[in-house]
Amino acid sequence: MTTEKNFGDIFENMLNHPTFDLYEKFRPCISMLMNDERANAKENHQKLMAIKQFLSEYEINATVKSYTRGPVLTRFALTFEGSPQIGLIQVNIDKLEKKLKGCRFSSRYVCKGKFEGGREYFLDVPNQHREIVRLENVIRTSEYSNSKAILPMCLGVNAAGAPVVADLASAPHILIGGYCFNVIHSMLVSMLLKKSPDELRLVLADSKGFSFSEYECLPHLLTPVVRDREELLKVLAWLKAEQERRYRIFSLLEKPGIEDLNEFIVSEKDLGRKIYLPNSESEDITDEIEPLPYIAVIIDDYSFFRKGHLGDISDRMFFRKISDLAQKGKGSGIHIILSTSDFSDENLNQDILLNMPSRMVFKVDNSAQSRMIIDENGAESLMGYGDMILRYQKLNDFEPFRVHGAYVDTDDIHYIVESWIQKAGEPKFVITSDAADRIYAQADKILEKLSKKEKKQLFDTGTSN
Repeated sequence: MTTEKNFGDIFENMLNHPTFDLYEKFRPCISMLMNDERANAKENHQKLMAIKQFLSEYEINATVKSYTRGPVLTRFALTFEGSPQIGLIQVNIDKLEKKLKGCRFSSRYVCKGKFEGGREYFLDVPNQHREIVRLENVIRTSEYSNSKAILPMCLGVNAAGAPVVADLASAPHILIGGYCFNVIHSMLVSMLLKKSPDELRLVLADSKGFSFSEYECLPHLLTPVVRDREELLKVLAWLKAEQERRYRIFSLLEKPGIEDLNEFIVSEKDLGRKIYLPNSESEDITDEIEPLPYIAVIIDDYSFFRKGHLGDISDRMFFRKISDLAQKGKGSGIHIILSTSDFSDENLNQDILLNMPSRMVFKVDNSAQSRMIIDENGAESLMGYGDMILRYQKLNDFEPFRVHGAYVDTDDIHYIVESWIQKAGEPKFVITSDAADRIYAQADKILEKLSKKEKKQLFDTGTSN
């Protein structure tokens, strides 16, 4: 059954730009599955009895303390008498899975005080009727509307159904393993609802040729959607030059990073004062400085942009450009999101793993792939369709936890993009072919002068004589 509803009321009082007229938009929407509370209670009771029987049969010294039903699964919290018999549960969990298909044992670290902590243990059991986690429902919550995040992203809901809203600025970079691209759309849309092109600019790299087609005319874009490897290398070179320019500004104005700089510029403007910096071409001409926009660089399945094997100079150049940009990214306001379905050591090398502290993994083939992304097993047992394990800076004490990704409809993406075009016009690309070619050519000239030994040193250590 479909019903007509005002799509605009989802975003009421959540946009920084009230000139948006979202209230004229009407569209049909798929109604959420109606929960039958009696059926749910019966299902929960059956699961509880199966778990109690399992614990008794294998003489595990645990009892079910409580359970919480979420939109996708029901989480049963266990309490142990004495030392937790974790190994006994893990060895026999497949027996319980035969009764409760998809059941997964997990734990999380809980901080109890300043110097002490402990772990909580759970059995996660999929619900018979899975609800759709829609982005619009997460956006309606106070966690998003009242969020003080610089770049707020709605990721979905946790196992109990509570919204998960993260700040890309605090990530500061994210590595995504496995495939559920709609969650990236939800991350993008939730940032676009709160950030104008003056506050957020985007670089979108699409290895498949269709992943970012909905955003082609978005005014937030710094450059057209990148689909070619050579173009991506040029864009990364431009971004590195922009990063260095920003750090020169920070140094001149004695500010540690973009957040402090922007606050300073805004406060000076409020007092009627303007800030000028020497023009790059002439010391006599000065440019007025405006608040700097944050830049989000999203590269879909970056392994497709690589060339050859890791020993290839151009391949190593790609990884070096990514790592160089990431190392100083947080202070400069440049944040990177990389996704990949290639779990090889060559693709997930140290340059990537060391510089992407926040991790997100969807269903993978085996436990080894899970460990590559989040350093622990578990992703091989996920349910698919946006079910993920998240390890994120400043969320859940940086401990991995389960999240059900939010779904956003393609029509909604188109409407948000069209709304921004009506307000801000077509994109004014900053990274033009000429600018990128000029910076890339300078790097090529330097590279040509290096010997093979110096090139190897450059890409191994990032330095060269």
